[in-house]
Amino acid sequence: MDKYVKKIGFLQNIFIILVAFILPIDWFSPTGLLFRELGAQPVNVLILLIGLAITPNAINRGWKIQSYYFSGELFLIGVVMLLLGGTFGYLISLFFWNYDVYEYKSPIFQWISQGGLVVCIPLSIVILRNYFSNDRVLKIFIRCMRWALVMHLLFFIPDYLGVIADGNWFYSLFRSIDYYADSRPSGLFSEPSYFGLAICIYLPFLSFGIIKTQMIVRMFWLIVLVIALIFLMLSNARTGYVVFLLQILVWLILLPSRIIFKLFIFPFCILGFLSFFYFLKDHFIVDNSLDLSSVMRFGSTLLSINIALNGWLWSGIGFGQFNFFCIPSYAPDFLLESHEIWVIFNRINEYRAHTFNLLTRILLETGVTGLLGWMILCKAIITPKKSVKIELRQSEKVVVVSLVGVLGGIFSQDFYLYLPFYIMLVVFSQLRLLNKIELI
Repeated sequence: MDKYVKKIGFLQNIFIILVAFILPIDWFSPTGLLFRELGAQPVNVLILLIGLAITPNAINRGWKIQSYYFSGELFLIGVVMLLLGGTFGYLISLFFWNYDVYEYKSPIFQWISQGGLVVCIPLSIVILRNYFSNDRVLKIFIRCMRWALVMHLLFFIPDYLGVIADGNWFYSLFRSIDYYADSRPSGLFSEPSYFGLAICIYLPFLSFGIIKTQMIVRMFWLIVLVIALIFLMLSNARTGYVVFLLQILVWLILLPSRIIFKLFIFPFCILGFLSFFYFLKDHFIVDNSLDLSSVMRFGSTLLSINIALNGWLWSGIGFGQFNFFCIPSYAPDFLLESHEIWVIFNRINEYRAHTFNLLTRILLETGVTGLLGWMILCKAIITPKKSVKIELRQSEKVVVVSLVGVLGGIFSQDFYLYLPFYIMLVVFSQLRLLNKIELI
């Protein structure tokens, strides 16, 4: 029995280390091609399949933790509202929308597959509850987050310096070719913007290493911080750069009220924002004709909002139905300059259309009811039943700043099962339950 417990404990440790490392990776070909409708992110497959295999009773135990320490009733209400919104919207769209023939997909298949993703959200959360309710696991995860940053830098730097040959078999496993091949250096990510978001997710956890008493350890993590910021800039990861500046502002809000320190750091924030606007001008990302990738992202989000405002705001159109409502008449004029969007308009692409914004997708596909349900679900995740101190401790502040980085993914991707967001919510909520824990 002792050997079995030790084996399970060892497997759980390996599992948590893997979760920390692959948390922000957006694509892995072996799992992405097989489980694309799960959102393509390898962490989704890891949590739902391997996490459940290691601890078969994870769902049962995780639900007990959720319902005992948090609101199980509110949790279920949010899930039901989200499912009802996506189902009701689909039934309405069947009667009032003239579906075009789509070569690769059908409305019913999209509704089932994307609705299945929504069902996976509560399953994933209770599985995560099972693991992160353990103080030891929380410590391992938070310590591994800063080491995961080191590992990703070690993979990105050779790619940036050109040491890695084009088409390297290992790096190609992390490159998704949907509409075009992105040859820019991005490490273990499909494009630089996802690398930038990963840097922002990991960076706050360096604070645990920087505040260590040993000078050599502190210097090591300061060097990692500087290297990470340098390559964040050099990677041309515009999304990550914006998110990092927002994280600085959040840090300012969360820092203790030491006016001298805030007055010291405030000029650096101003300098950061000024450099950002220079960065915009220098890299022409305000010029639509020279950055069609940004056009595709912002334009698709506006397109989804236009659809919602044209009679589908309250009912929604149903899970996965944006694929079929994505037509030129709803598109802003500048979006028509993008080659990628015409691949979708002409119905010659086998992959679904993206809104590139999870919130607008939830609003469009599930209506107001579904969006409210999703918000209730998030509230049920982070709000404990027992009273906790309003003031955040250092570990909680770190997770909040990291959540800002995760929100960058929420506003640039539209996977229903975006587990980095739910993982950080669960980690934050579990930390709120603890009276004191040493995470350094």
